[in-house]
Amino acid sequence: VEGLHRVGPDGTILWANRAELQLLGYSRDEYVGRNIAEFHVDADVIDGILCTLKSGKALYDQPARLRCKDGSIRHVRIHSNGCFEDGELRYTRCFTRDATERHERDVALAQRDAMLLNAPVAAALLDAPGLRFRLANRRFCELVGRHDPTGAHFAEAFPQLRRSEVEAALAQVLETGRPYCADELALVLPDAGGTPVERFFKVDLEALGGAGGVCEGVMVVVVDVTEHLRNRRTIQRAHREREQLLPG
Repeated sequence: VEGLHRVGPDGTILWANRAELQLLGYSRDEYVGRNIAEFHVDADVIDGILCTLKSGKALYDQPARLRCKDGSIRHVRIHSNGCFEDGELRYTRCFTRDATERHERDVALAQRDAMLLNAPVAAALLDAPGLRFRLANRRFCELVGRHDPTGAHFAEAFPQLRRSEVEAALAQVLETGRPYCADELALVLPDAGGTPVERFFKVDLEALGGAGGVCEGVMVVVVDVTEHLRNRRTIQRAHREREQLLPG
């Protein structure tokens, strides 16, 4: 079920199992007997692999890109070591695991993280299970009035929010996977001078799905609606006062 092949000291493929051939789409005659470098997209990677194995070292989880018969590229992870006799390398044994989906997922996650870091709203990612900040963009740091909390647990970064509605909501999202939204959540946070001030936020929490449906963390998006709320309340108060002054 896992690709396996042997390569001679000069790079010639000596043998390959059916899983390896099916992974890349070649027949045995099209694969065995040719140089392994022909199937690697990156010459420097296969050169480094062969050099490492010839030196007697083993490789574990080595990333590589292999060229399939149809022209597509497979991202793989390679485990390999050498078989030596009297100090001479006879052949290398290589396990080839398809990591294309893993690579595509890593790329998608990197793109998502980059998008959040440059988002026009305050955003952060917290990893499960300890709600540790994976990233927080500049707008998030400015909004909550603190330095980059990356690496810190939520409770460490915001001790004033222990046992608060936000902490409870984060735990609920992790447990259930259901999103949470608050349109006017009141929080007491320090202003630019360090003075605690009540402010109001629109808070959206969304679970980050992982393999097997397991929640891997929570995405946090926060918008300060304090001025909007205060302006609305001022207008509402003015309307009430006007109604009281007008004759019935």
